[in-house]
Amino acid sequence: MDKITNYEVKIETQVKGLGKIYREDASFFNSLKSLRTVNSIPISLRNLAYARTQKGENSPLSLKSSYVKEGIIRTPKQILFVSDSPIINNIEQAIQCHNEEEEFYLTEKQTEKYLEQAEHDRKKEPEKRKVLISNENGNYGIPTNRFYEYELTLWAFKDKAKKYGELLKNFGIDEMPVYFSDQKEKPFARQLWLAWLGGKSLISGNDMNSKYEIIVYGTKEIDKASQKPLYSRKEVDKLLEIINKIRKGNVPFSELEKIVDFFEKLKQ
Repeated sequence: MDKITNYEVKIETQVKGLGKIYREDASFFNSLKSLRTVNSIPISLRNLAYARTQKGENSPLSLKSSYVKEGIIRTPKQILFVSDSPIINNIEQAIQCHNEEEEFYLTEKQTEKYLEQAEHDRKKEPEKRKVLISNENGNYGIPTNRFYEYELTLWAFKDKAKKYGELLKNFGIDEMPVYFSDQKEKPFARQLWLAWLGGKSLISGNDMNSKYEIIVYGTKEIDKASQKPLYSRKEVDKLLEIINKIRKGNVPFSELEKIVDFFEKLKQ
């Protein structure tokens, strides 16, 4: 039986913008418990990609695979990539399921919540979605020189998608594989993991997490590098347009209020 046990959490390295990167060598469940003792969570796909680009292809971060904080939900009809992993949020129940050689099946209510979030996010840019519905039904590969064109890589690696694709391309990886687990009659969740560069940086949702010991990298829960920006480039461009109008005179008061609102946001 996979029991929760505290291990000594190691510091693998430090990365500018992320701080300390912790490392735990255990099953996913034990690693999660240990990381919590240092107020950390599994590293996100975006932050691991960023750390690899900062440290290079020969760093331990690039030469080792790791579970990440995101998960995958497989329904009989759809595949959902989720930032808010059901396994992390229901850890004790997930442990019990995996100890009994069972999948972590989701209730109808849980599944509906993620589907509603996916529908809510549908019109957002991929990197801003909490839940991404995959347009692919089978295992496939994404060209590393086109990461900025694919919803999955934009969702996963966000603002670092293009840069990370370049790292993989320079390493000799033309395509990054994406593997799913097989469909079942009921919706179930698994944790995602990102393979080392020698494994072509495979994104996988194939493994039942309590059964294998694998490295899990972790970062602090409060992480400035992964927080949502206060403003977008589109907002900045609109404000610059207003400022240029001010220079020429004859600007409505409503336009000036937009600038005030912008700076109020910066103060938050």
